[in-house]
Amino acid sequence: MNEPIFLLGSARSGTTLLRLLLTSHPAVSIAPESSFLTWYADTYSDWDVSDVGSPRRKAFVSDLMAARKFGTWGLDAGDIDARIVRDSPRSYAELVAIPYRMYAESIGKPDAQWGDKNNVHMDFVPQIDALFTNARFLHIVRDVRDCFVSSADIRKLDSTSPYKPELSSDPAEFAVAWNEQNRRALAALSAIRPDRWGTIRYEDLVASPQETLSPALDKWGLGWDDAMLSFHVANRNQQLEPIETSEWKALVSEPVTDSQVGRFRHQLTGAQVAALEDSGRAMLEQFGYVVANGDGS
Repeated sequence: MNEPIFLLGSARSGTTLLRLLLTSHPAVSIAPESSFLTWYADTYSDWDVSDVGSPRRKAFVSDLMAARKFGTWGLDAGDIDARIVRDSPRSYAELVAIPYRMYAESIGKPDAQWGDKNNVHMDFVPQIDALFTNARFLHIVRDVRDCFVSSADIRKLDSTSPYKPELSSDPAEFAVAWNEQNRRALAALSAIRPDRWGTIRYEDLVASPQETLSPALDKWGLGWDDAMLSFHVANRNQQLEPIETSEWKALVSEPVTDSQVGRFRHQLTGAQVAALEDSGRAMLEQFGYVVANGDGS
């Protein structure tokens, strides 16, 4: 199947929840986050089948194993190398699809549609679209005011994980980055055929998962499956969210909840809310969030 699913969203927008919901669909496997696909595109973009028997194969496997967070997938370098030899990929797209498919196999879904979840890929939509011309994109957006609250939770976390996100503590700076990243991603997605992408809001997802996700799933021939609502059970049983990143994702082992919606009203100062609204106003309003005199709602 060459219609991979790419999940996009700014930091703290609910991309992990979205990933786990979709990964719990019997026909879908969205791997944990790693950016090797775009990191190595320039180096291996000219890959062809002749490279399978050349030193480039070993070089790619070495680079892949060294990629940030890829180790959390639990795949073996020797197995990846053997699979490249077996499948003899003819292009970079076919080459990088191999570890995604191997991850799907590792969670018991050898025939699943593979996918990718990555905040970084918000800035690489045109490149990914050129690489996978039948790819599907699902973009999730969350109120920047609550994103900022969630980022503050991480800053308070006493963690030694090398993967702990480093997010700005300045509300205006945080909102500018959120606004621009969503604006660029939406502009890039708008250039793609409409049946291949969609945008959802985190607030709608946690309020009504089936109603929110069914339009995209139906459009892509997958359909809703009730197993998706048991993502928290699947995560506890299979450690779908790597333990290395689970410290700041405690809710992935609980059912869908809307308890994180609107926290900014009680946890931010008026000045913080005003700074977030002023700097993020364009996208806040475009996505239907109410902004009023620094109070927000």
